[in-house]
Amino acid sequence: HQAWKEKLRLHLAGEGEALDPKVIECDDKCALGQWIYGDGQQLARDGIFGKLRANHASFHQCAAKVVRHHQGGDDKSAYRLLAGDFSRLTGDVVSNLRELRERHGGSARTRTEERKLPPTTEESWEEF
Repeated sequence: HQAWKEKLRLHLAGEGEALDPKVIECDDKCALGQWIYGDGQQLARDGIFGKLRANHASFHQCAAKVVRHHQGGDDKSAYRLLAGDFSRLTGDVVSNLRELRERHGGSARTRTEERKLPPTTEESWEEF
């Protein structure tokens, strides 16, 4: 998800791939979304998981809104969203993931496998 900021910047600059806001706003298609709505449900009682789910959905909605502003010719609003709400939501998602990893990831491989958490390496968690 941290790579999305660069992807959106490139899009706003007229470079990179074409982006469809209807696809972007779906929060259950990416790897993190599939985990949240799949194996991650085992953590549904944890309040941080609920925050992650909400922040992740808002992240996707905000990214789609950036693209919609751009498509509508309002790059000023698109850049403002990218620098503001989008950046904040990215940080919130990463923070939520880190906290879940600290609470439930542990260092024991068997515990991770039992809970079916995403990988516990720093790089893997931040790829989400």
